[in-house]
Amino acid sequence: MRHGSLRQVIAGICELVLWVKDIERSARFYGGVCGLEIIKAGPSLYFVNGPTFRIHLQAKGAQQAHEGAAGFHFCFTADQDCIGKALVRANEEGLKIVGPKTAKEGFTALWIMDPDDNEVEFSDYYLLPQVPKLEYIDPTFNRAAISGEDAHTSG
Repeated sequence: MRHGSLRQVIAGICELVLWVKDIERSARFYGGVCGLEIIKAGPSLYFVNGPTFRIHLQAKGAQQAHEGAAGFHFCFTADQDCIGKALVRANEEGLKIVGPKTAKEGFTALWIMDPDDNEVEFSDYYLLPQVPKLEYIDPTFNRAAISGEDAHTSG
C-alpha cells in the first residue's frame, strides 16, 4: 500500500449515484427530511443538489441515465494532477479504466473500477471557476427536454 498518495489532492465527494426502489419516496426524503434541492431529470431520475455535491436517485431496474462507465458509483472531486496520478496508478495495478474524458463543458472525468468492481470516478467539475459553488446545476441537464413536467419539485 502506498502512503502519501492522492489524499492531499482529493477535495471531497462530488457525486453519488443511488439505485432506489421508490423514486418518489426517495425524492421526498432527500428534499423534505434532508432539505436538499430536488430536480426531476426524467421519469426514473432525480438530481439531489447540495452545496458541493450531487446525488443521482435512479429507479432500480430503469435504463442507466448516467454517462459514466456504470450506473452505481461515487465521484471524488479532484484536480487534473490527481486525475493523472490516479490514471497512472490504476494502469500500474491493471485495473479497468474508462477515460479520462473531457466534457464539452470543460471538466474532465476518469472512471476506475476498484478491486471489487466498484466504480470510482475522479472529476474536476467543482474546481472549475464557472461552476456555481452554492447550487449545483448539472450541465448536461436540459429542463426543456422534459415535456409536460415541472423541473423542480417541492419536498
